[in-house]
Amino acid sequence: MLDSTNPDAIMAAVRENRQWRGMVIRAAALYIDGKWPAPAAVLTALRTRVGVLEITVAGTMGSGAAKIKAAGDVEPGDLDPASGAQWAMDEKQAGGWPVLYSNRSEKPEVLGECKALGMAPGPDFGLWTATLDGTFTDLDGTDLRLQPGMVAVQYADAAMTGIDADASVLTAAGEKWLGLAASWESQAASLAEQLAALLHEHA
Repeated sequence: MLDSTNPDAIMAAVRENRQWRGMVIRAAALYIDGKWPAPAAVLTALRTRVGVLEITVAGTMGSGAAKIKAAGDVEPGDLDPASGAQWAMDEKQAGGWPVLYSNRSEKPEVLGECKALGMAPGPDFGLWTATLDGTFTDLDGTDLRLQPGMVAVQYADAAMTGIDADASVLTAAGEKWLGLAASWESQAASLAEQLAALLHEHA
């Protein structure tokens, strides 16, 4: 999945069938408010090619039970952990399954604010976490892709992708949420998780 403040960069990469680590672009995340709202025509055009995630930096409502997928951007200058959690609660109460984006260092605070509102990752909301260092590793050394509610891990910035966009790998939960067919990568990760659970159970 690609995300950018530059919709044209994503559209060009999708049209060119760009790949990273042997993975094709299957989703795009674009802003719907703030300084860089994507034109409606671009969102519509992308939906004919890939799954689309709409990012709000201001807490714009709108996903609800509709097919539009929304993420609240929790980072300095946008939503903070408390307002992000409240946005997620409002979206959940409207019938949606919201996703909160943050970097891995701010994720514990995001989870804490959500917990204070009685929400748990997975059943109530999803997570999209950034490392931007080429890895999928959380601060404690665990694999972010295997954490409850994780839909994507943003592992590469524009310097790494070579275009004006960051790249995220989708998890099985993210593929399902966006209505995409399961990739071999997510199937392998799911099988590895099941195997680890079985080994732990019989240890």
